[in-house]
Amino acid sequence: MKKTKGISSKFRWFISIFVIVGMILSIIFGSIFFLGPKLNKDNINSNVQASNISLKIKPTTNTNLASQDLPSSKAILNTTKSYIQNKNTLSSIDISLSSNDTVNITSYAHNDDQTKNELINSLVNKPHLTFTDENGNPVFYKGQFLSRLEPGVRKTLNDFMNGDPGDFIPKFVANPATAKNKQGVSNRITLKFSDDGWTEFIKYGYELALMIYYPQYFNNSSPKAYIWINLQEFVNIAKTQYPDEWLAAGENPVNFAYVGNSAKVQEVATGEVDEKGQPIKKEIQPVLKTDTINAAKYLITVSNPFALRTSNVNDSAIYLLNDNKNGYTDEELATAINYGVAPFEYVLQSSYFIETNSTNVNKYLVVFAILFALMSIYLIIRYRLLGFISSLTILFLTFILLVVFTILNIFITPIIGLTILISIIMAFMLIMHHMNVYRKEIMEGSNAVKSISKSTQKSLITSIDSTAILILAIFMSIFISISYSTIIALIFFTSIMISFVASSMLNTYLIRNVVKTESFENKVSWVLYKDNKFYSRIQKMNLINKSKFYTIGFAIFVVLALISFFIISGINKSVYNGLNLSSNLKNGIVYSIIPTNGIKWNLDTTHNIASIISPTISNVQGEINHHLANIKDQSYIIEISKINSSILNDLNTILSSSNIDNFKIIENHITPVNISTDIATASMVLGISTLLMFIYLMIRYSWRAALMMFIKQTFAFILVLLTALATYIEISSHIIDGLLFACLYNAIDSILFSNKIKEEFSKNLNTKNYIYSKEEIKEYFRIAINDLFGEQIMMLLIAALLMSSTTTLMTWLNPTIVLIFGINIIMIVLINLFLVPLIWMQLEIKKNINKQKRINDGYWNSQKVEEQTFIEINDYSI
Repeated sequence: MKKTKGISSKFRWFISIFVIVGMILSIIFGSIFFLGPKLNKDNINSNVQASNISLKIKPTTNTNLASQDLPSSKAILNTTKSYIQNKNTLSSIDISLSSNDTVNITSYAHNDDQTKNELINSLVNKPHLTFTDENGNPVFYKGQFLSRLEPGVRKTLNDFMNGDPGDFIPKFVANPATAKNKQGVSNRITLKFSDDGWTEFIKYGYELALMIYYPQYFNNSSPKAYIWINLQEFVNIAKTQYPDEWLAAGENPVNFAYVGNSAKVQEVATGEVDEKGQPIKKEIQPVLKTDTINAAKYLITVSNPFALRTSNVNDSAIYLLNDNKNGYTDEELATAINYGVAPFEYVLQSSYFIETNSTNVNKYLVVFAILFALMSIYLIIRYRLLGFISSLTILFLTFILLVVFTILNIFITPIIGLTILISIIMAFMLIMHHMNVYRKEIMEGSNAVKSISKSTQKSLITSIDSTAILILAIFMSIFISISYSTIIALIFFTSIMISFVASSMLNTYLIRNVVKTESFENKVSWVLYKDNKFYSRIQKMNLINKSKFYTIGFAIFVVLALISFFIISGINKSVYNGLNLSSNLKNGIVYSIIPTNGIKWNLDTTHNIASIISPTISNVQGEINHHLANIKDQSYIIEISKINSSILNDLNTILSSSNIDNFKIIENHITPVNISTDIATASMVLGISTLLMFIYLMIRYSWRAALMMFIKQTFAFILVLLTALATYIEISSHIIDGLLFACLYNAIDSILFSNKIKEEFSKNLNTKNYIYSKEEIKEYFRIAINDLFGEQIMMLLIAALLMSSTTTLMTWLNPTIVLIFGINIIMIVLINLFLVPLIWMQLEIKKNINKQKRINDGYWNSQKVEEQTFIEINDYSI
């Protein structure tokens, strides 16, 4: 028996050390050789951190569309977001409406001249589908099929290049493309035509069929449809960047798209001969170029039109065969097609780079290092070897998250960095709860093996509950689609799944394996710091008795916050001005002064212009900024903001009279768009998320646990918003992001709190009709709060450190988000310690009083209850 135990112990040590060493080596070498080069890409100009683009929304001039009615600004914004998202850049782009007809884009990834211009071109020059013949000539114009039998009406490639690509598309229905099909087959895009468009497409198909049956009249025995996207861009690249190959291809885009500049099937000798002595040849199909130019991004489908028809003959739709592995995904292609035929157009107003002399714009790794140091100190001091393993697990979790996001080519912007940090904080909460259960069992006299077994069982269930309730909260948050809410929810979902495996399962397995070696039965100090005197003092605390005083304190805080807000409002002479509204929530005018006719302004020129207009700007209390418009030429533009009344005529007069030529002034009226709708939508979605969390807690724990979660969330949100008003925190759409983070934190905190209360009440197996005395209930809650005291203090420190470090090391992160989240943690800690226990305790006391009344009334002696009890006893025995 001893030998078996020895072997088992050695094997456990071997597995644990092997996994730990593997984690350490993965972190070290993975960080050096994989993450390091990808996370430390320096820009050409280190001062340039992002680009800003302003686009004007215009009605479409394309009469070839199903409808020319301009969609709502919200619909246009969502269409643009979908298009950008499927270009895998939404994580690095902040896109919003600055007014009903102006879209403002800030991109962290497009921070040089080339990438900025590419982004502008992809939005302004829409991606249009074009059907051509084998010579690259378009076969549709103004929705009409151009027959080969009518050469007088045919259009050539030159006509296409000199015209508008939107004129050369067939007629489609609105949003014609979808990546879904009835057969559920991938690599197919369903493309639906309008009735007129379908008639013309059928004519096209019939003509190609005629060419197949009568090749002697057409010199083409295998005609095909060549379906392109962005053909005009493809031809321009061919002409300018690869002129020799373009000439070799006969100035034919179809030929140029293939290796060897020919679309013909090639016959090559195999080196063998047949029975007649003739050389055997094999056919080699043409292959699209991928090195010099990725032709798969332009030439989508090559096929006979009738072969593209769907299986349902009544459908006026075809399948685009999207089987080019170097091309687009189905969703990317469908979204690009829909964006191309959406009835609106963008006109570039201005674009410039955002510069900063600070290097602390997105130091999320430094913030993590600070938080990780605090977490590690807490865990290692308190749990020694087990704390080291837990710290290593947190570090490994962070490494895995960064690797996953890097592989997915997700640009880690400040908001994504914060999302990663908060997901790590929540993983730490689960680990801390797990280790706290283990510590409590040890302090109460249990040995290490029994303690870790009990804590493992409880923590695993808690982790599953936490993961489930976070998924419920996130699921609805995806649909808010305001500010960063969607990307936060998607990133958080990924983090949760990885966190559950890394922080819960892996950490639990390693700690359990180490303790199960039975090497620490007589060396508890190696796996736990025991200070019996300090533990006894903590256990003697009675915060419940002091709760009523803190309830009064909450009420006083509310009154003081309101008084502070009204004082600020009085100073600013209105309640509206008492709100520190962000610029996008205020009405105002922004002017951009831009050079024209190829003229470039250097910084000295813009300063000279600023000095000329400065008196006029001072009169209206405006603000003048100089922005870098082109890195290579070092050219600048001027932006004037915070203007409340039009000064367009004044600016034109002043500049013209000062001999400033070749300029234009763009006037943008900034107005809040869809504010009431966004607030209502966000409130509804957060409310539904809270309801789903309420239902889950009610099913898994009790209606009292669910009610406490609701009370906690409601009080926390009210106190957070009051604090924001009293401290003059900037009010913007980013408050929704902060509240979303707060909602997720409150969800996991409610699970841990409910689990702790349930744990205290389930220590003794009692029958259903057992009545807890008032003193017993008070004692259970006193013990539960004392056990949670250390965790709550730790969360206070994390909140303070998170707010102070992110506001100084992640200056590009809107401080409203992290301040709302940090204040929420502080409020939740106070509510956990002084408010919720008091309310929950009174409910438990009331519950047991009612049970006593039912016993006195003879309820438990009824036949129905006796039969139910008998059934439950039998079920328990089984």
